[in-house]
Amino acid sequence: MGLFNKLFGKEESGESVEDERLIVENVEQGGLIHIRNYGPDMEDIDVEITRKNMYCQKQFCWYELQGSASNGKQVFLEIDREDELELDISIDRELGLSDIGLTKSNLGEIDEAEEGEITFQGKVYEYDDSDEAFFYRDCDEENERAFYYWDFYNDDLEYTITVKEWERGGVDVTLTQSLREDQIEVYSLRPASD
Repeated sequence: MGLFNKLFGKEESGESVEDERLIVENVEQGGLIHIRNYGPDMEDIDVEITRKNMYCQKQFCWYELQGSASNGKQVFLEIDREDELELDISIDRELGLSDIGLTKSNLGEIDEAEEGEITFQGKVYEYDDSDEAFFYRDCDEENERAFYYWDFYNDDLEYTITVKEWERGGVDVTLTQSLREDQIEVYSLRPASD
């Protein structure tokens, strides 16, 4: 393989070179991962990945692995590598605006002022950022859904509350926990070939 092809990820046959390292960024649908010490009960779970979704904001994209866990729960793991690897696992996706003491009007005020805070389960979360972004189910660019988001972080940056207002209607409120890379072990990137 020539130097140009190595630099730009092409084999001499013209096909892309795939990164086969067992790291979370490479996991696809059908892959298996293990997550250590997450959530309020410090659970350990195995997760079979059922979807890999993509989010994009301006020129930056990040991924979400969705899967079925060994404890019967649905797991959503966001993977973001802008400067360094950031991993966030959803702890609760069933929240509503009233659960965090907000209304759509409050969100507009926070957005305009670019500051604000909320209190949830005894923890204070400070406004960090808000903007428009796009969701691509199964990383399919034909499957684009626009939304506007607001991120609120607690003091130690361990937990985040994200509010997403979808362009076609509906609001999602999610509590996530930051994970360290060593809390995730990748068993396989995709299903084993028969």
